[in-house]
Amino acid sequence: MSDGPHMPDPGAEPLADDLTWHRLHPVTPLLRSWAVLAAFLVVIARELGGAGPEDSRGFVWSYAPWVAAAIAAVVLVSAAGLWWSWRRRSYAYDSENLYVRSGIFSRSHRTVRLDRVQSITVVQPLAARIFGFAQLTFEVAGGAGSSVELGFLRDDAATALRTKLLARAAGLVIDESHAAPQAPERVVLSVTPGTAWGATLLSSGTLIGLAVIVGSVVVAIATQSAGLLVTMALGIFSVLRSIVIRFGSTFGFVAALSPDGIRLRRGLLTATAQTVPPGRVQAVQISQPLLWRIAGWWQVRVNVAGTASADSAGDDLGDSVLFPAGTLDQACTALSLVLPDLARQRDVLIAGMTGKSTVPDDPYVSAPRRARLVDPLAWQRHGYLATTTALLLRSGRWSRSLVVVPHERTQSLGVRQGPVQRRLGVASFVLHSTPGPVE
Repeated sequence: MSDGPHMPDPGAEPLADDLTWHRLHPVTPLLRSWAVLAAFLVVIARELGGAGPEDSRGFVWSYAPWVAAAIAAVVLVSAAGLWWSWRRRSYAYDSENLYVRSGIFSRSHRTVRLDRVQSITVVQPLAARIFGFAQLTFEVAGGAGSSVELGFLRDDAATALRTKLLARAAGLVIDESHAAPQAPERVVLSVTPGTAWGATLLSSGTLIGLAVIVGSVVVAIATQSAGLLVTMALGIFSVLRSIVIRFGSTFGFVAALSPDGIRLRRGLLTATAQTVPPGRVQAVQISQPLLWRIAGWWQVRVNVAGTASADSAGDDLGDSVLFPAGTLDQACTALSLVLPDLARQRDVLIAGMTGKSTVPDDPYVSAPRRARLVDPLAWQRHGYLATTTALLLRSGRWSRSLVVVPHERTQSLGVRQGPVQRRLGVASFVLHSTPGPVE
């Protein structure tokens, strides 16, 4: 059975509109079932960790056959369900839409308009990457939960299908007898391994996690309890896993420009290759956490309709990061990928990223001095600037932030004023974009 997007499935069912349906690769159930087994083993380990040393040994010797049978039953039932789900899932496409059928007990049929696809991501979890498979994730305008996943296909087949659908979305005529050529690209940004490590270690989550590990080791050594040691080991593993995921989601980052949009590639264990077609970005945020000020690093996030804050890539960054970590110049270059006109106004950007109202010739309209009574720490950083193409909002004294929203992407505007603000003669201005990390 072929898993390529250009070869019809032997069991395909041509419909009246001449659609040809394709199944995913037969290895899909195997790639999905290992996670169920891992979760079940974690539950067993927690149960063992909750008992004392003598109780743990008695549990293992007395119930080992039952535990093995339970694991086997879980694996068989899960594998059977996933295999049947694979049999009932298929996809087809034409010049305007992608169609996906799925469901075991209740059938669903989704139609995705290609012109409403906000981004297409090729995701390769570690197990799939080892054996050369990948999953396609389509983010569609419509809010959280509107994404569509096709997994798994051979990695070359997944890349070819993404290229073909991007070309169809652009209105190009594709010859189905030949693979669609991939558009050329120009690399404009990358992140070095040293920067990836530094950004990971200087994050608050990593520092808290390392403190938890040190505390856990001290407690485990002091108590010398086998059950507590197992529980601590699981906690330490969880912390280390989150650190590795955070590092891996930044490792190897590359941003490139191509005719079909912005291409973003990254990943150490889980490799992702995301393509954002032109004109899909709704809002941009350039931010600098407090600890990153030591190295002068910045991060650029975006709102893309349909992605919300979902993590389809299965990593720490998800699909909302345009540039994970780098210098101020690199952050401005990342902004130029989506807002080239504004990126040329460097003085305006620097004033928004690092400036405050006390700086002479500050171009931003800042909060009045009386606002310090409701925001004593950051009132000097609050300000806005309206250009001919976008609205810029700066905020944050310790963790700096600059939000940029193009005028044509603004969803709504609002003004809030509580009783204290009314007394002081100030108000809060609210701008609404599509759901996402930029707020």
